[in-house]
Amino acid sequence: MVKYNVKMQDKMSLLSEAMQYSRRKMQPFRENRLSHIRQYVGSNYSESGAGDKVPINLLEMAINIYRRQVAASRPQVLVSTKSNKLKAEAADFESVVNHTLDEIDFETTLQRWVLDAMFGLGVVKVGLAPGRTGEIDGFRHDVGQVFCDNVDFDDFCFDMTAKRWDQIQYCGNRYSLPYELVMDMKLFGNKDLIPNPYVRSTNEQGDDRASVLQTGGETMGTEQYMPVVELWDVWLPYENVIITMQADDVGGGFSSNEPLKIIDWDGPEIGPYHLMSYIDVPSNIMPLSPAGLLTDLHDIVNRLFRKLGRQAERQKTLTVVAGGAEEDGRRIVNANDGDTILSDRPEATKEMKFGGVDSPSLAFMIQLKDLFSYLGGNLDSLGGLAPSAKSGKHDSLLQQSASVRIDDMQARTTSAVKKVVESMADYIFYDPAPSTRIYRDIPKSDMSVKVDFNPEIREGDSLDYAVDIAPYSLQSRSPAERLQTINETMMQIIIPMSQQLQQRGIVPDMERYMEIMSKYSHTEEIADILKIADFEEMEQVKEMSGGGEGGTKAPVTERRYVRENVSTGGTRAGRDNAMVQTLMGGGNDNQIAAASMEGG
Repeated sequence: MVKYNVKMQDKMSLLSEAMQYSRRKMQPFRENRLSHIRQYVGSNYSESGAGDKVPINLLEMAINIYRRQVAASRPQVLVSTKSNKLKAEAADFESVVNHTLDEIDFETTLQRWVLDAMFGLGVVKVGLAPGRTGEIDGFRHDVGQVFCDNVDFDDFCFDMTAKRWDQIQYCGNRYSLPYELVMDMKLFGNKDLIPNPYVRSTNEQGDDRASVLQTGGETMGTEQYMPVVELWDVWLPYENVIITMQADDVGGGFSSNEPLKIIDWDGPEIGPYHLMSYIDVPSNIMPLSPAGLLTDLHDIVNRLFRKLGRQAERQKTLTVVAGGAEEDGRRIVNANDGDTILSDRPEATKEMKFGGVDSPSLAFMIQLKDLFSYLGGNLDSLGGLAPSAKSGKHDSLLQQSASVRIDDMQARTTSAVKKVVESMADYIFYDPAPSTRIYRDIPKSDMSVKVDFNPEIREGDSLDYAVDIAPYSLQSRSPAERLQTINETMMQIIIPMSQQLQQRGIVPDMERYMEIMSKYSHTEEIADILKIADFEEMEQVKEMSGGGEGGTKAPVTERRYVRENVSTGGTRAGRDNAMVQTLMGGGNDNQIAAASMEGG
């Protein structure tokens, strides 16, 4: 605990003013973020969603394709060591870390973290829940448990004068705790605190918070069930302390210059806050968001589509007659399809169409929609909207070639997650808690061993262990890709090396292989038609197959590689292109219909 003095009080006054400045400078980024989120949810989410209809929500499609590509599942943590005597300890440490990630539901936190990063800056806070309370930043945790919590960008503040993250002088987040809980547990001693009985939908600068989408546009006046205390936790890297202050809802700083709590920061050097972003901007900490990059094109497509919809609604087909041919017109209008009618002046009657969809505008919208996929990194391929691949290998190649952008996003996500996991592992290793007990499965068996991980038996230092993320553990792999990899391993490695493997006592488990093949190909019948034969059955099979020690030989096969030229009309993009060409050429209705169905 840091001793409080007058000099510290003066520094708190300067810090409050600096944070108010940074909060003001962050306002445009908060407003842009909310604008993009409104397009993401469309007009049917709430009364505070998008102002106009969003019939083609390209932004939502892109964001969720990205999120699936970069963080489809919880990471698998690997712990290694160069010390032979610490190998067993590293395996136990690895099991405890992975168990902790499951216990705190890190996968959900990761999904929200990535989603926040899609709209600007994703922030999580890592720490160890103190022994006095299980509530941190408004989240409930088990006492003494490692936590990793999402921080809302509306509640975040950092030094906006810095050009790089390692240059910031302060960083913190605002949160609330129930007033009665704080006072009953004397979390801050006997210090006077001001309760806040109201729900606020705006920030201190007057801009709407993202939560306004579900709470509505009321700025004040909605009384909460339980009054809360608004607090700031601020990390000061140069002083190496974390201070807790009561928040000033008006200015964005502190309600007083007297800290409620000051503690030394003894966690990882990187600090408690971890950022995730995807597109850097030179000389600026604030990134460019994927949503911000695509929103303008998304908006143009939807404005054009709404315009085309209005044109379609105005379209009408009328029978126009010349003066004196009114009776012919009535007979034509009232006739059924296929009827024969008499007309004194057929040349004075004509069917005319008014309004309707403008063909060049429709063609332009289709081109913009395809341009959106292109600028987003071939979203059609990434999202499975492109033509289906003929094999798992082909599917994998299409995914790999879809976008360099995705490769970069995956690398940045993995790097950010690794830093978080390293921080959590550091807390786990030095956790003074009595013991963490789990059971670790023994590979290639149905058995498990008890693992006790406590300070008394832990060996070495945390620096003796390297914490990493298993390659591709965050990414999704289709069953077809998994099956293809297994089959290639069987054909290219296991079967050619079968004799060498047998000499080492290694034989393939064909029964398990068929079970996996049945599972990934979604044909359970494969596993059902196979069984383990006894000796007599095996002899019968040999006789039926030609007997002899040599048995039957596999026929000689020839593998041929054929390059196919596939018409672009067979793809969605090809059909769009055919449609555009027809529209721009002023084709008739039959031609347009034929173009739209080409390759279908």
